Amino acid sequence: MDTDIAVIGVGCRFPDAGAPREFWRNLDAGTVSTRALAEDTLRAAGVPEQTLRAPDFVRVAGTLADPAGFAAEFFGYPPREAELIDPAQRLFLEACWEALEAAGHPPGPHAPHTGVFAGTGPSNYSLALQVAAAKEHGVAAVMDDADLYLGSAADFLPSRVAYKLGLRGPSVAVGTACCSSLTAVHYAVLSLLSGECDLALAGGATVIEPITGYRYRPGGLASADGLCRAFDARSTGTSFSSGVGVVVLRRLADALADGDPVRAVILGSAVGNDGAERSGFTAPSPDGVASVVRAALRVAGVTGDELRYVEAHGSGTPLGDQIELRGLIDGLGPAGPARCGLGSVKANIGHCGPAAGIAGFIKAVHVAGTGSLPGHPLFEFPRDPGVLAESPFVISAQPGRCAEPDRRVLVNSMGLGGVIATAVLAPPPAPTRAPAPAGDQAQLLLSARTRRELDALSTALADELERGDLPLADVAHTLRVGRASFDERRVVTAPAEQVVAALRMPRPPLVRTVRATPSGPAGEQMDDAAAVEAWLHGAEVSWASRSGDSGRPREAPKRRL
Repeated sequence: MDTDIAVIGVGCRFPDAGAPREFWRNLDAGTVSTRALAEDTLRAAGVPEQTLRAPDFVRVAGTLADPAGFAAEFFGYPPREAELIDPAQRLFLEACWEALEAAGHPPGPHAPHTGVFAGTGPSNYSLALQVAAAKEHGVAAVMDDADLYLGSAADFLPSRVAYKLGLRGPSVAVGTACCSSLTAVHYAVLSLLSGECDLALAGGATVIEPITGYRYRPGGLASADGLCRAFDARSTGTSFSSGVGVVVLRRLADALADGDPVRAVILGSAVGNDGAERSGFTAPSPDGVASVVRAALRVAGVTGDELRYVEAHGSGTPLGDQIELRGLIDGLGPAGPARCGLGSVKANIGHCGPAAGIAGFIKAVHVAGTGSLPGHPLFEFPRDPGVLAESPFVISAQPGRCAEPDRRVLVNSMGLGGVIATAVLAPPPAPTRAPAPAGDQAQLLLSARTRRELDALSTALADELERGDLPLADVAHTLRVGRASFDERRVVTAPAEQVVAALRMPRPPLVRTVRATPSGPAGEQMDDAAAVEAWLHGAEVSWASRSGDSGRPREAPKRRL
């Protein structure tokens, strides 16, 4: 359909996962990435000994591997300025770069007209900076500190990405609490369909490090054990964690025409609110959920019985899970025999706040694109066994498969205050363009800012190629036309069976490395040998246009800030 939207790139940082491949692998393995925090870490973060010893103190959480790491020099930030930028904004900027590279559309003067739609929330990092500044200079000085304000306010998350990556499309901050990032996907889709932009980044970020645990309060949002047992009878609440996620979206017809790596297709989406017919401002409504689910299915042209998996919000709170389950059942229509998987990524990684919706969406992309049905970890007994038994849903802790080529997947996200966002996904269609022709020899072009970065990039690419699931000719093409060029440049020319070894040991005669200097006419079309030589020495070369996918995006070096 003309309204179908392709998901062509993904970037993320979640507990135990610094990239999409790791995230999806953890989901398939049923990994629970919320775990006990070390006492030394909690003490260093200022948790009193008395609190550590309290019987109701919960020290389980999902954390990021390196929340303080940031490729500041790569993005042109001096250390002092970088320190004033909230980690959520810093990591989201990195994830956007990686997602665009994974899509084969790196930032640059020839990139499509690109928009950014994203949401984030309050941060203890920025709060700590503000408190420290207030103690030293007074509250008025904090209000007048433009750098601190620009580095912490949610308004500037998408604008920072647009500024640093040179993107000219709409940059819109989305604030709908826990469903902000899925709401961002919805409005990115609308922007693409209206022609406001030709490519869109959509997602969100939450970084609440260091996580210091909490005292359990019966009836509160946080669980008694720090785990999120969505839809399980033992669940007592949710588990808060950090997460960053973003997807690259493009009109499907354009993506297929250019040979973009389509991972899934958005058939339709909808956003609504519970309104006033509910027990309180923070309480959801089954009618509200059902109406938005029905709207998304209607836009997608899909009926409830065509769904094979639903990625639920699944907060883990007794009231929230009960109401969402009822709303999903009503939204899908008359219940037939159990046929549709149900789960929530929060059981794996906890609740990422405004980034929770994009976490579920990225999981749904994996389900729709591969047919893999990850198990729902920590699940033993349903909270509402009668309701579940009469519903179309099946919850299983064991992984499964859905081999149907026309499988449909729904993802639902809900925010405190009543906003609900829902999207319907389908598998990617067959490519309309043939893969790049394979030859006896491969020629790979790599570049980075420094020799150290270039060596790291060579090793990372060797690791990806060694897996054996990437067509080498497509990798070579994407490295030519789908990556930004930097000063340190390397050409690897070797038989296919020797490419990995050459990347790991980048020495002549198979490998040539130079530091580029401006040479020759810019933008000139030439034969392959002349083009490679010109590129090595810094000339801008006009390459043929056929997209592929090199897998792992370029990794910029980081420093701790």
